[in-house]
Amino acid sequence: MAAANIIARHGTVFGAAFDERWQVRHIGVSSNEALISLRGSKYVQSDIAATYKEAETLLKAGQPVLFSGTPCQIGGLKGYLGRDYEQLYTIDVVCHGVPSPKVYQKRLDEVVALANEPIAKVNFRDKTTGWKRFNIIFQTASHTFATHKRRGPYMRLFLGNLSTRPSCADCAFNNKRSQADLTIADYWGVNKHFPLFDDDKGVTLVLINNHQGQALFDACHSQLECQITDFEHAAEYNAAVAKKMIPHPGRQQFFQQLDHQSLASLANEFLGPAEQ
Repeated sequence: MAAANIIARHGTVFGAAFDERWQVRHIGVSSNEALISLRGSKYVQSDIAATYKEAETLLKAGQPVLFSGTPCQIGGLKGYLGRDYEQLYTIDVVCHGVPSPKVYQKRLDEVVALANEPIAKVNFRDKTTGWKRFNIIFQTASHTFATHKRRGPYMRLFLGNLSTRPSCADCAFNNKRSQADLTIADYWGVNKHFPLFDDDKGVTLVLINNHQGQALFDACHSQLECQITDFEHAAEYNAAVAKKMIPHPGRQQFFQQLDHQSLASLANEFLGPAEQ
């Protein structure tokens, strides 16, 4: 809704999208049709490319800009701009940590080798089986590789803190230190706090961090079905909201072995067998 609001004001929305090689890169879009490419989770570090400079050019011309990304990407944008802009709106996501692009590329290569054909689609959060038990899917023209978030090697390595960046363990932007106007996350625990909202299709938690965020939220509020909550309830079942990621002690060894073993064998070696 926030993105559509900015586009309705003839602005530009920046966010993470897949490119033709299924790499994740930040781009700017200015139409509702193009917004589709920015939707959906992308569990890999995105390439910011020249989007900070592009956003600055638009802001200096007086155009509205909405920039979305991880908390550190929003912090980087603010540092790059070096000043506030009345027409700049920012949204970050509650972040568990950023998975390595090298690990992601290895997973793409493994799928291509198994299928003997190129990647046709990646869906990091397929909700066919529900929001709580989503699958990660890698597809080619003839094959679909779908695994539960806690069974497939890519997500297991991510959630086990083996493939995340070391700097994520000392994040300067989590635990209510976001520099974004709005912060969004999954509202894990909504089934306990607001069971009537729990349809297993997904409920978004929105944290309003400042007056700019309040103004953007108010502009969209009438189009949303909302329930006010407090930070303690919102963070109760989502550790990434308020706690730092603790790196796996075997991370360095994992990367030393990354070029010589499959992701599945590495996940089993460092994390044990996947849950059934």
